[in-house]
Amino acid sequence: MLNECSAILNECRLLLSMVNKQSKVVFYKAQTTHD
Repeated sequence: MLNECSAILNECRLLLSMVNKQSKVVFYKAQTTHD
């Protein structure tokens, strides 16, 4: 049971980091196209 929870947590962290990178890229592009 504990192993399943940690595996799910790891996947959540992975997804969060991916979303974080994507949002940063989108934000960066939005800033650069603004000029």
